[in-house]
Amino acid sequence: MIVDAHTHIFPPEFIECRESLLADPCFRELYSNPQAKMATAEQLVSSMDENGIGVSIAAAIGWSSHELCRQHNDYLAQAVKQHPDRIIGLGMVQPRQTGHAIKEIERMAESGLRGVGEFRPDLQGIDLMDSTVMQPVMQVLDEHGMVLMLHSSEPGGHIYPGKGNLTPETLLPFIERYAQNRFILAHWGGGIPFYELQPEIKKICRNVYYDTAATPYLYEGRIYHLAAQLTGENKILFGSDYPLLSQGRALKHLGEAGLAGGIREQFLAGNTCRLFGIHPEDV
Repeated sequence: MIVDAHTHIFPPEFIECRESLLADPCFRELYSNPQAKMATAEQLVSSMDENGIGVSIAAAIGWSSHELCRQHNDYLAQAVKQHPDRIIGLGMVQPRQTGHAIKEIERMAESGLRGVGEFRPDLQGIDLMDSTVMQPVMQVLDEHGMVLMLHSSEPGGHIYPGKGNLTPETLLPFIERYAQNRFILAHWGGGIPFYELQPEIKKICRNVYYDTAATPYLYEGRIYHLAAQLTGENKILFGSDYPLLSQGRALKHLGEAGLAGGIREQFLAGNTCRLFGIHPEDV
């Protein structure tokens, strides 16, 4: 079985009225280009069937408005209900609205969503080290065993839509403060796996997983081998970033890396199955 740990789906009405959503900073950054692809749950499942993918983690984006978070969460919960063996949902909150955020996480947990993601504090106007904003959110996520997926970006390299500034120097102090929580750092954590050669960083990142979303756009294929050596093979989650990148392209890129069978299987399914409690025999 293959699990895609990083995809995005949207309500059809969001896709139909995308121009009206451009007032939101995160949506504008990612989707102001009309060529930037958006997909529904049904389109995701069709892509999964086409590419032999059993389960996908479907995430929201970093909306600044509580109401947009809530609407997206409703759609994700509906998608999970309609495709319970195929889609796992990560919703979104706006932590600056603390009371709403806490209640929304509670509601997300009740509706079957498994965490928050893809969190974009840089575009949501949030200082990760502001404990008055983040501590209540991190506490309730931990209480419910929910995951936080964070966008991550490299301090160097080319600029791309949505790259942002969530670099290791920003992410690591936050992770250290909330080291009991479980994190997925998207896009290889902006290079944090390389810092895990430092014992203190490895200790901080004991509950951190790295997804491979958008790897064909960001790195040479050698990164799969190197990351397995740096962090251990049990912390890497295959992710495509569908529909911005196709699931087929992401699978092809990983396949061409020539990973040993056991490591490839951990990347493609085993690690994500353990993290989310997925039982392959149920899919």
